[in-house]
Amino acid sequence: MDSRKSNISNIGVGRQLCANEATTAIYKKYESYFKVDYEDEWLKIYTIIREPSPELIAELKAYDEKIAEKNRRVKEYIDTIAKDVFDNLDDEAKEYIFDHPNSTAHHFGMGMGIRNQYGLWKEQPSFLKGVHPDDLSAEIVERVASYIIPNYDFDSLYYRFLYDDFVFNHLRRLFHAFYGYYPDEIIEKYENEPDSDFNAAERACDEVRNAVINKDRFETMCKEYGISDQNRDELIRYVDQYNKKSWDVIPYDIGLLGSSSLDDDLRQRCLRLLQAVLDQHSQHAEDLPVFLAAQQDAMLIMESKRRKRKRKKTQR
Repeated sequence: MDSRKSNISNIGVGRQLCANEATTAIYKKYESYFKVDYEDEWLKIYTIIREPSPELIAELKAYDEKIAEKNRRVKEYIDTIAKDVFDNLDDEAKEYIFDHPNSTAHHFGMGMGIRNQYGLWKEQPSFLKGVHPDDLSAEIVERVASYIIPNYDFDSLYYRFLYDDFVFNHLRRLFHAFYGYYPDEIIEKYENEPDSDFNAAERACDEVRNAVINKDRFETMCKEYGISDQNRDELIRYVDQYNKKSWDVIPYDIGLLGSSSLDDDLRQRCLRLLQAVLDQHSQHAEDLPVFLAAQQDAMLIMESKRRKRKRKKTQR
């Protein structure tokens, strides 16, 4: 049972409750029917693990009916503000949100503007009691993003988990850079998984990651395009060391730019990949193995990033 829509007709094994005061009370009262499926400092999810008793079903229905009306009013409130925000966005802003739909990317930008312009810090209607202005503005940002991304179902927790995950969105941008299209087919494959929305989102994210970060593919293509073992191993060491500690992972395939025999399509794909990596973290322009500059276009992209970094440093 999520916190945004009614699930009265679907109370059974596998149903979930996101923790709040009411659902935690139900969990404690009927603890033998549940397990804690996920927990971190922001979110806790209870999952029904055996056929619920009539008493548990009755309490869940009562809870569900209570939140259904509240959620209708909250959604209406969010929709009204989100539509107004969307109508005032220019094409450049919409394009940025399309690639960065996670609310954390906009917390101090569009999110702050929403909190201030629409008075979210002021006294709110009773149905918003207990909703922090930061959380409310984040949901409004997510709703705006759902207007911009065609397959973003705002009413689905699965899509909310996925598109509000900054790691997934980084991988999504890398996927698009390399393949020329977004991983919508992968996303849609997991949207009706029978278990946790969160787990389904994790599996979708993992599949996109594996399509982007593929060492075996890179090693095979190094042989095909004449990348020396020394250069291949240098790139792999750099990528592995960075990816081990960082969320904004680097794909191995940028190392193919060290070859002078790439066909034009693959070269353009790798250049887009390099650009996406440097857009996320320009420091790589100074730290990546120098053999990548064998392609003139790659050298120009890296040099452009270096110059921008120098200008920023001198302006401080």
